Formats: sequence, C-alpha cells, structure tokens
Amino acid sequence: MQPGTILVVDDHMPSRQAIADILRQAGHRVETCSSAAEAIHVLGRGDFDVVVTDLNMPGMSGLDLVRHIEKQQLRTRPIMVTAYATVASAVEAIRHGAFDYIEKPFDANQLERLVSEA
Repeated sequence: MQPGTILVVDDHMPSRQAIADILRQAGHRVETCSSAAEAIHVLGRGDFDVVVTDLNMPGMSGLDLVRHIEKQQLRTRPIMVTAYATVASAVEAIRHGAFDYIEKPFDANQLERLVSEA
C-alpha cells in the first residue's frame, strides 16, 4: 500500500477524528475539515489523493462536494461515508464520480482498503 494524502470531511467531530486516526495509523497524511465549504477551500490549495466525506452536513452536503470535485475535474477520488444510506443517494454519488459509498458504522479495515484502492 502506498501512503496517500487524504482529506476527511465530516461536521461531527468524533466521526471526523475517528476516520482521520484510522487513516493516519495506516500511514496516510490526513487533513480534516468540518464542512464541505471548508473542504472546497482546502482542495483549492492542495493536492489530495482521496476525499472521505460524510453525506449529511449543514449547508453544503457531501454529495454537493462530490459534484464540485467532478465539475472542477479535480484529481482526487471521493469516498462517501454516511449513517443515512439510501439507494438513491448511493447511485447519485457514484454517478458523479464517487469511488465508493459506505455506511456508518463501518469496519476500519474496510475503510483502509477502499482508500488504498482509490
């Protein structure tokens, strides 16, 4: 596994930190954001291999962030993580370029594997 540069986006601080800790322990360089709007700003100044984003956040959603990444043709692979999974939101996320869509709670090994594959 090659270590990557990962951006974790989640408005819920404990979830954001848990995801970041899992990925750091796997050897990745990780930055975090508490909103999709903040993530857009951070993506504009850095090169990230993967964005792990929550779906439901106040203001701009994780799906809006995935659409932004697609529209801007950024060279990053988004992975959607949500506690509120629906078939419709999964299809929409994948249609707009999400590498994968996983439901909380998830297994740490599953997240590490998806990030490595992305």
